[in-house]
Amino acid sequence: MNRQTLFLIGLLGILVLSVVYAWQSMPRQQIATARSAAKAAKAVPTEASPEPTGRQAQSTTRNSNVSQTLNLEAPVQKPVVIKRDLFRPLDGGEQAMRGKGSKAVVPAPPPPPPPPPPTKSEIARREFGQYKIMGFLKRDGKQVVFVSKGEKIMLIREGDSLIAGYAVTSIGDYRLVMRAADGDEIMYGGR
Repeated sequence: MNRQTLFLIGLLGILVLSVVYAWQSMPRQQIATARSAAKAAKAVPTEASPEPTGRQAQSTTRNSNVSQTLNLEAPVQKPVVIKRDLFRPLDGGEQAMRGKGSKAVVPAPPPPPPPPPPTKSEIARREFGQYKIMGFLKRDGKQVVFVSKGEKIMLIREGDSLIAGYAVTSIGDYRLVMRAADGDEIMYGGR
């Protein structure tokens, strides 16, 4: 036999042993003997009530026998005590609760302040994000950048203006720098 067959036989043996162990360790329901049922029937006090007949009598004696053998007591019901009124307003204003037609008016929170207007730099960076740099070209010692926006392709050299208020100050090895008059700089670098 090969190893796989031996391994399979071993696993099947372990399975059989585990099933036998589980079956033997499983708790069994205990059946009351006739003697213990007779003792329980004697211990049941008789009440002055009309005698049930037929199935009702069997059911009543069976239920009383079970409760006597298990020593079950009727649960004692405790009174419900309310320590705190859960529906009272948190602010302590009971007057609002007493008035049937009056409702407490809560003022609406003020609206949030509007966002600040975008700065010149943010507008320029957003506009520059619409452009896609296609490539760089170095010819006769001067750099040229190919830029596209949608279907339109432009050639940009040093000194040209791509965005209003910004001029291209330098074009280096795969780097484009634009500067505004106030000193703000936008730089694109990459390959």
